Amino acid sequence: MNKKNLSILFGLASFIFLTEVFASEAVNTTMPEDDLNDCGEDFSCFVSAAESCSKAMVNHMTERVISDVLQKTDNNYELKKLPDGKCSLSLAIDSVKLNYTSQLADSLKKRGITQEQIDKELQRQQAKYNVFSGNKGICSGETNDILAMLRKWQRGSFSISDWDNLECSGSYFVQMKVREKGCIKGTHYLDKECVSNDLINVLNDCSKTRQCSETCVNCKKGTYACISSSEAFKNNKCMECFSKFQCNSGYKCKKYQCVKEKK
Repeated sequence: MNKKNLSILFGLASFIFLTEVFASEAVNTTMPEDDLNDCGEDFSCFVSAAESCSKAMVNHMTERVISDVLQKTDNNYELKKLPDGKCSLSLAIDSVKLNYTSQLADSLKKRGITQEQIDKELQRQQAKYNVFSGNKGICSGETNDILAMLRKWQRGSFSISDWDNLECSGSYFVQMKVREKGCIKGTHYLDKECVSNDLINVLNDCSKTRQCSETCVNCKKGTYACISSSEAFKNNKCMECFSKFQCNSGYKCKKYQCVKEKK
């Protein structure tokens, strides 16, 4: 399992964020009760309120499967009209929960991974995500731009470009800025740095057979693995590894290759 894929939040809505919370950017979500439309968990109600950017709040649970990892994010959103006529959307993460799909769990077991090892790895990944709870952000822009984005989310479609027409700040968006910084066209973010897409482009396609024939002396199966990814340029590619589970004992996955762990 690709650690990078486990650290994507979001995403698309399953975007991944840093833990530093900027107090000056924290959102005051308190509004007069008589002016506030509390939509509860009705996202359609919230989208309707966005048509005129009337004051509204909603609790919205998003579920996405990224590389056979189910990510559930509990979000709170609020709308408010600003004095300059623009629309404000505030966001806060209540919690992020991870779980492996039954398909991934079964696949790992077939490769010799025990349930104890699977649970331990999931707990390790969950610990990383627990610190995202409480992150906040605020965006402002034209009402139509915010409405278009919310309607896109309503259809289940999310991407980093959703925010392009808005001015956003807060810890909710810090990781996004880090990932974008320095990653020019032809590169992608991996292991806290930007690496060339050529690492993927040179790999063989396995979309038809879902099998890889390339040998790998440091891989558990002795051959490359066929990866499934939400990122199109990575999907259905034969590679040595996308997590340490594909590597022999004493090896880790680094830039899609099994390399010896340092003692």
